[in-house]
Amino acid sequence: MKKILFCSLIIFALTASSPAFSESLFSFSGGSFTPKEDFMSEFDTGYTFAATYTRNASDMFAYGIDVAFSQTEATADLYGSEDKVTLSTLGLEALIYIQPKDARVQPYVGIGLGLYGNNITGELNDVEYYDESGSAVGFIGKAGVRLFLDNKFFVGGYAKYYTNDQEFEYYNGDTETKNIGGTCFMFEIGAKL
Repeated sequence: MKKILFCSLIIFALTASSPAFSESLFSFSGGSFTPKEDFMSEFDTGYTFAATYTRNASDMFAYGIDVAFSQTEATADLYGSEDKVTLSTLGLEALIYIQPKDARVQPYVGIGLGLYGNNITGELNDVEYYDESGSAVGFIGKAGVRLFLDNKFFVGGYAKYYTNDQEFEYYNGDTETKNIGGTCFMFEIGAKL
């Protein structure tokens, strides 16, 4: 609970207005999500999409908020029956960026923290046998480039890696923390506000 409160305060502080450099960007992006951890090696490359708000803090620094969703699944043949496990994650991510303010081609790199709501379900022949939800905190690294088509609209792409340290509780009461984050490769389209 302390982690979530701490991250919420950081997100609030990062979204406070900055009157001197009020240029803001808003974008939508979509792409692929690949889980990181070895225990998730059976999961397929999934999909992800996000909405991003970024605000300049100076000529070289910016801060922003991403709302991101990703989903991936693993399937297996279990004695002639189809076993499917699905991981869905909804995240709120606060990032600080290094990026030139008025460049036509705008490379950027960012780091931040994320709050994640995770849901894992298991189905055997389309009958649900497992459903667990939880929340987690993680770190984010993001790098990309935007190409401004005119003074307002842009397209771009970025790569993002994030950790998502979910704690799992087993039937015997033992707990274990697993990183169910991964790598995203995204195409982005947006505009200056």
